[in-house]
Amino acid sequence: MAAIPVVSADLDGILLTNTTATAGPDTIAPAGKRILLVVHNGNASATVLTIVAPGTTKFGQAEPDITSISVGAGLHAALLLSADLADPVDGLIDVTAAPNTSVNLFAVRV
Repeated sequence: MAAIPVVSADLDGILLTNTTATAGPDTIAPAGKRILLVVHNGNASATVLTIVAPGTTKFGQAEPDITSISVGAGLHAALLLSADLADPVDGLIDVTAAPNTSVNLFAVRV
């Protein structure tokens, strides 16, 4: 489990700080803002991210998790995450990459 640092972009630009994906879940603290999650897959095979959706449906079942597009080997992807995805208990968004080898994650507050 790793905490993915969140940076704020501005007109001058910002260097992105990567976090190597772990077996997960890796976490993002959205602080009430939307987050652009950038994924770089340096693995030899595709990877898929799973974002845990907190809460339950009106039927008492767990909300279904969100699965990203398949990010091919050597490719980048971007996901726009709402602060509503944060767990109400700890305030964090949980993200898991599978497989996670050579996958880097970057988070930008938007």
